Amino acid sequence: MTEPAALRAPQAPIEPATGLDAVVRVIRERDRFVVTAHRNPEGDALGASLGLGGALLEMGKQVLFYNADPVPRVLRPFPLADRVVNTLGDARAGDTVIVCDCGELERVGEEMLARRVDFRFVNLDHHVSSLGFAEVSYIDPQASATALLVYRVLQRLGHAVTSEVATNLLCGIVTDTGSFRYSNATPETFEAAADLVRRGARPDFVSRRLFDSNEEKTLHLLALVLGSLERTAGGKIVTVVVSREMFDATGTTAEHVENFVNYPRSIEGVEVAVLLRELGPDHWKVSLRGNGRVDTTAISGAYDGGGHRNASGCEVRGRLDEVKRAIFARAQALL
Repeated sequence: MTEPAALRAPQAPIEPATGLDAVVRVIRERDRFVVTAHRNPEGDALGASLGLGGALLEMGKQVLFYNADPVPRVLRPFPLADRVVNTLGDARAGDTVIVCDCGELERVGEEMLARRVDFRFVNLDHHVSSLGFAEVSYIDPQASATALLVYRVLQRLGHAVTSEVATNLLCGIVTDTGSFRYSNATPETFEAAADLVRRGARPDFVSRRLFDSNEEKTLHLLALVLGSLERTAGGKIVTVVVSREMFDATGTTAEHVENFVNYPRSIEGVEVAVLLRELGPDHWKVSLRGNGRVDTTAISGAYDGGGHRNASGCEVRGRLDEVKRAIFARAQALL
């Protein structure tokens, strides 16, 4: 991120505040930004951060696009994805970091935590579990996607959304509404999506990248994962497992598991779907999806995780059979 001489002076401190207008004020007043999201970004995290960062560039701001992890393969063709770097080396003390789709700074990564005192933070998020770590926060758990929050910010700024920005924001909305299939697809969601399409977003491109761009080895992995399917509570709770052995056998990684939990969730009669991905010996990443009856954050929150009512996650340590029993018990108690 090249720094013009005019921007070398420290920027003024950010006054603590919350809400849409507070974010708009920071964007108007400041010049240098780092735009980021949680590690292992999916469509909303990346779409929101790329969309916002792209608009900031169009406003003449200095922008560093950062994520601790590489952009997933299916999202690399999106506009500005090639600008994302995995180090904060070009960020300077006093820069404003806008964290999208992430309510805990720890999830941004260790490098950001190590340099926390260097920056001033703004948080845009729609997770009910957001911790409010930033000086300025705009958090709306009722919003269908963080990309929708970015859309509101740009509308309030009066910024004319370009086709590149619109495509990224549509990616976020389509991702977190399950292509408008989830209950969070509100009239505002459809109205924003329609406006983004009018401004040049391509629904065919977005949907093809998100849903129809699998590698062959992804399907081989899916076959193994579905073979682990286990049902309990009269079929209302379903688990699938992704082991390191499965990854090794198919030449895949965690990136290829995106959306796998939606397969057991789609079974008629299922109220809670659980995907357990092996991170290491007796260490599991748990992804939870609900169909409306159960608040999955009541399960993930017990393990210091979080998310949304119908989509949340956490990490749990223990033997696989022990972890399954614990998750089953918590889910069944909520039915």
